[in-house]
Amino acid sequence: ARNTMSSDNNVYVERLRSELNYTYQKSGLLLLKETVFDDAFTLLSKGDMDPRVVINMFEGLAQSKWLKESPSVLLFDGVITLVEGLGTIKNIVNNSLKEFAKDSDQESEGTSEMRRVLLMNAREALNKYLRIEREKRKDRLGQNDTICKVIDTSLLKIYMSQKDDSSIYQLLQQPNDCSIEDCAKALSQSKKYYALSIMYESKHMYEKVLDIWTK
Repeated sequence: ARNTMSSDNNVYVERLRSELNYTYQKSGLLLLKETVFDDAFTLLSKGDMDPRVVINMFEGLAQSKWLKESPSVLLFDGVITLVEGLGTIKNIVNNSLKEFAKDSDQESEGTSEMRRVLLMNAREALNKYLRIEREKRKDRLGQNDTICKVIDTSLLKIYMSQKDDSSIYQLLQQPNDCSIEDCAKALSQSKKYYALSIMYESKHMYEKVLDIWTK
């Protein structure tokens, strides 16, 4: 239906587009519940779900202030119910493992390992999802767009958690919307001063760059 949809912006096309987005988003959330992360995030992206809603499911990345910034987060009624019921990714993983939880130590270790792998898979799937969402908005990069800021800040923190310095430098050396306050704090705490200087340079904050080099 989407591939054959008219490019005209009439009422019928807008209604069909809205129905398709609802279907994609709801399907994605149902797959998320089943911990099928790659396919889930692919559908959420096709359904144009606000990336802030997805990021808000990840502890360590979520910031409630992002959900209150303009533009407002808009969700379908049926989707809101699903999002609230799912909770965080950690909740989703824990709920999916309940049936596997046993009393013996050996099986507990197996459950613990499965939890670690699922959480890692979720993080990797989020990385791919954010790259796709960033590509959708490449024409807005460097223009202080709210959603671009959320995406770039989250990507930087993911790269830092993965110790992926090359991806950090690549992100910061091109036009980006990383939150200066949030990212400067994270980079300073991790003692990634070279990366911090690159970020300041990308923001034309040359005094900050020279100050870091001096120190």
